[in-house]
Amino acid sequence: MIVVADTGPLHYLALIGEANVLATLYERVLVPAAVVEEMLQPATPDAVRGWISRPPAWLEVRPDPPPDATLGLLDRGESAAIGLAVSFHAERVLIDDFDGRAEALRRNLRVTGTLGVLVLAHQRGLLDFEAALARLRQTNFYLSAELVQLVRSRL
Repeated sequence: MIVVADTGPLHYLALIGEANVLATLYERVLVPAAVVEEMLQPATPDAVRGWISRPPAWLEVRPDPPPDATLGLLDRGESAAIGLAVSFHAERVLIDDFDGRAEALRRNLRVTGTLGVLVLAHQRGLLDFEAALARLRQTNFYLSAELVQLVRSRL
């Protein structure tokens, strides 16, 4: 299965030390150059910048696709991730941003976010969901109580 990752899921999975589950969950993980650039910004936490500056062998960094004017409301990383997912006929795009998710769905892409990756990894025995969730809560990742309750009900 080919997936394309946007900045958010890679950022938070790297920040909580769980990015390597992607290599086990998915056959190929592609990321556009714009996402790498976003992750290398000075305001990005050191752990994330360090992780992406030495990307694992399983992470395939690809050139950004040509700009798509219909994606103009999204940031550069989201636009590039969706464009790359379309061009590679990816089975899924990993994206957290609400507008990005909505646009990916409009383009008939399957969408999974950071929490979805953690749930799948838990179901496959790759991590403990509650421990990963506790680490995620220590970041600035937005988690509503309703969403957490919904996710827990499906474990």
